Amino acid sequence: MKRIVTSLAFAASMLATSAFAATTTYTAHLSGPAEAVPVFSPGYGVSTIVIDDVANTLQLTTSFSWLLGQTAAAHIHAGTDEPLLGAVGVAVPANGFPPGVSAGTYSATFNLLDATTYTVAYWDDAGATGEGARDSLISDLNTGRAYFNIHTDLYPGGEIRGFYIPSPVPEPGTYAMLAIGLAGVGFVARRQRKQEEVA
Repeated sequence: MKRIVTSLAFAASMLATSAFAATTTYTAHLSGPAEAVPVFSPGYGVSTIVIDDVANTLQLTTSFSWLLGQTAAAHIHAGTDEPLLGAVGVAVPANGFPPGVSAGTYSATFNLLDATTYTVAYWDDAGATGEGARDSLISDLNTGRAYFNIHTDLYPGGEIRGFYIPSPVPEPGTYAMLAIGLAGVGFVARRQRKQEEVA
């Protein structure tokens, strides 16, 4: 009986952990033809955002190569009028993005509640609060209204960009496996109880 209670407590703690620690991943494939004014560049890149809603962080990882120009700046733009279309102002500058290169990688973590994460215009448009800016950015990411843009000396308006798309969420499979495991624990407990009653 003690093993059953321990097993059930462990299973419940796993359920509680997955219910409260949620991360959401978004991916953008960057290319010249995806620019608002298409650019004929062989440049390509992948940008990934991981939002942690408990820590209120945004982890940004980007890799890129084959740019025709040398990098000048990079940003997350957010709030387009239409999903996957148009251009809009900068929401989150990619501070520390490698300058003057045609290939490279970038990784940074941003505090979603900190005003310095955002441009002043985006912060103000979102109500000038951390929660407002965070919620606005997450809404833009969820609806395909946010993109990553790499600007170069050759293409100051942007050489490659891509809109962020939410990655599939594996949670239903996780919960299904947990349910099957709990059912198995329940079956074993019931079987042991019946054996104890017979003995």
